[in-house]
Amino acid sequence: MNMTKSVFFFLLMCWLTLPVSLLAQAQTLLRVASPEFPPYVYKLENGEVGGVVSEIVAEVFQNMGVDYKNTIYPWARALRMLKVGQTDSLYTIMKSKDREALFHYPDEHLLDAQWVFFIRRADVGKLKFDSFEDLKGKRIGLVIDVRYSEALWEFVKKENNYELVVGEELNFKKLVAGRVDYIISDYLTGMFLAKKRGIENSVAALTANPIDSTHFYIAFNQLNVERTFVKLFSDELNKFKSGARYKQILQKYNIPQ
Repeated sequence: MNMTKSVFFFLLMCWLTLPVSLLAQAQTLLRVASPEFPPYVYKLENGEVGGVVSEIVAEVFQNMGVDYKNTIYPWARALRMLKVGQTDSLYTIMKSKDREALFHYPDEHLLDAQWVFFIRRADVGKLKFDSFEDLKGKRIGLVIDVRYSEALWEFVKKENNYELVVGEELNFKKLVAGRVDYIISDYLTGMFLAKKRGIENSVAALTANPIDSTHFYIAFNQLNVERTFVKLFSDELNKFKSGARYKQILQKYNIPQ
C-alpha cells in the first residue's frame, strides 16, 4: 500500500470513530426559533428562553455538543422563517403530511399534549363539549397557523363560527371579555396562561373530552440542515428520554409521566 492510500485510510478511520458530539458540530445549529408557548416555551427574567420543552431541547443539544441561539417569535412568523430558511429549526411544532414535505422531522418527538376547550366558569353547566353539535351557534376562538384537527376545521368552516387571533393570550382575553364562547388550547398552556393573567377562577377547562392529542416535535429546514444531523438529534433525544434527567424535567413542571 502506497503512502497516499495509507493516509486516506487513516483519515477515514478517524472520521468513522468520531464521537457523536464531534459529528454534530459539523452541523451546528446557530438559529433556533420557538413561539411563546408557556409552560413549554417562555422568556425568563434574564432574557433566556425557558420552559419544559426548551429545557429538553437544550439538554439534547448540550449532549450533542451543539451551540445554538434560541429566539422567541410569534408562531406565524416563526413558521414562515422556517419555511424560507431564516431559521434552522423550530420546536413545539406538530407533524403533518404537508409539513413533512417541507421540513426534516426527527422520528422521536419531544413531548405529548392534550388539547381541550376552555369556557368561562360562569358558563359551566350551560356549555359543554360531547360532540361538535354542542358548538353550533357558538363563537370559537382559534390561533392562526396552529394545526387543529381536520374534523374541527371542517366543522367551523361549515358553520362559519370561528375567529382567528395571533396568540393564545389574546384568545383568553377574548374569552373572558365574552367575545367568544369557546377557545382551544393545550391544557397545560391554558392553565399556565390563565394563572399568569389572574383569571384562573374565571375560566374552566373541559377535560372530559379532549379535542385532540398531539406530539410536539422540533423541525429543521431542509436546505440548512442535513438529514444526517436530524437522525443524530433523534437518536440522542430517544436516549435522553429514557434517562433520569428527562423525568426530573417533567416533575419540575408537574407533568404526568
